[in-house]
Amino acid sequence: MKALLIAAVVVAASCNEAPVPTQEVTLGPLTFHVDAGWERKDTSRPGWASSMFTPPDNTRLESITVIRSRRHDSKNVTLEQLLVTAEHGLRDARISNLRHVRTTNGLVGVQLDASFTPEGTTQKYQRTHVVLAESDATLVHVFYTARNPDEQEVSLSIVLDSIRVHQQGGRS
Repeated sequence: MKALLIAAVVVAASCNEAPVPTQEVTLGPLTFHVDAGWERKDTSRPGWASSMFTPPDNTRLESITVIRSRRHDSKNVTLEQLLVTAEHGLRDARISNLRHVRTTNGLVGVQLDASFTPEGTTQKYQRTHVVLAESDATLVHVFYTARNPDEQEVSLSIVLDSIRVHQQGGRS
């Protein structure tokens, strides 16, 4: 009985955790939230735009990256094939947990988990990679990568729970 009471208190306490403060950002016609205070670095070229976010202290060696790109492959190639091929390009890649996803705002795609060893290091990193179909011609990739990942992947969930497409002409 005492164990049951302790478990109930732990569950109640975890339900009262304060939400993570966020900031709304845009990337072309995409709008989404990221952790407040995370630093942003943008890169772009024709047909491709990327925003990478990292926390200021970055003790976990983590990042969230959102990439929006034109789809250049054959329409006969599935999102699953694209995703697995991309992750197999990583050094010492181990892929697991391939699954279909639908975001809160209706974007559909696939997600997988991977471990890999970045060039120039001997330490393993963990990555969750999500690819969403914005349209038949445009893909959105969302990566959560970390040396010491947050097992709950709170930062990734913040992005996926909020990402949406707004009308063209939005801020970048």
